[in-house]
Amino acid sequence: MFNWFKKEAPFLGLFGFGGGSAPITTIIGGSGAAAASREGFLSGGVTGPFVPGDGFEYLIFTSTGPLTVNTSVLDAEYLVVAGGGGGGGSAGGGASGAGGGAGGFRTGTGLPLTTPLTVTVGTGGAGSPSNSDTRGTSGTDSTLSTITSTGGGGGGSRNAGNSQGLPGGSGGGEGSQGTGTPGNGLGNTPPTTPPQGNDGGLNGYSGSTIAQNASGGGGGAGGAGGVGSDSSFSGPGGVGAEAPGWNIPPSYGTPGPTPGRFFAGGGGGSTTTFTPQPPISVGSGGYGGGGDGATESLVGENGTANTGGGGGGGNLFRRAGAGGSGIVIVRWSI
Repeated sequence: MFNWFKKEAPFLGLFGFGGGSAPITTIIGGSGAAAASREGFLSGGVTGPFVPGDGFEYLIFTSTGPLTVNTSVLDAEYLVVAGGGGGGGSAGGGASGAGGGAGGFRTGTGLPLTTPLTVTVGTGGAGSPSNSDTRGTSGTDSTLSTITSTGGGGGGSRNAGNSQGLPGGSGGGEGSQGTGTPGNGLGNTPPTTPPQGNDGGLNGYSGSTIAQNASGGGGGAGGAGGVGSDSSFSGPGGVGAEAPGWNIPPSYGTPGPTPGRFFAGGGGGSTTTFTPQPPISVGSGGYGGGGDGATESLVGENGTANTGGGGGGGNLFRRAGAGGSGIVIVRWSI
């Protein structure tokens, strides 16, 4: 956990952001006359809402766009989440596609910012169609200055040749008919310190030809993807992570196991009840926007927009979910 830096003196050099046909940013923090004076430093775009904050002002990007820094900033704090990976598919009746990995999650302090600067918000990867032995597509990167978070890896398919989840910020899970050693996608790829994500889960294959329909969950920022259990259940998506101490409004991120807003949860593996193979339970998406896997009647859930969550896996009957888009948040003391 970071010890968040807060300056003793108010910071007077504020951010501006470029306009467009639709808002790409939201500014929150401050109130009253102080907020009005700070608003005068902003150029273009849409400002607001200004709400009482925690001693910091927040600039939130939900899509790619320009950031203008009117005065150089030497110590901005940041949260950069990439797009999540899409879930993998299956063309076999007794098999399942794996969950997509979450987008890379990076947060820290002391980042210098100068203008001009383009903030890139990564897009989620596509999920596999129904009845398709293809992997999910990986998400794309998010960037802020020198910080890059890597898109989440696509989930593996049931086909042994495409079963391994793809590497990424967090790795995609392993499809149901891989070898199980190791097979899963590699998270924190390329490596960052601290790690930006975790590995996707294995399918749990034990060597039985009848026990090949459970898939692995996609990795999350806070934990690896769940391992499938032969023919009992597909793995859940790995739990996401929160930015500790950040006062992020409830319209961004998702609830989690502790107070705060969570991002970058992995997608869950899909299920099937196709006979004569034993039925398996679906893998749930991880806290932080991961999508549940598909059932025979429900499609794989998409990762939640602007969380970097991975998409749920697909099966013979239903498509896999797409990964959720990422988000970039900058904050500075006021």
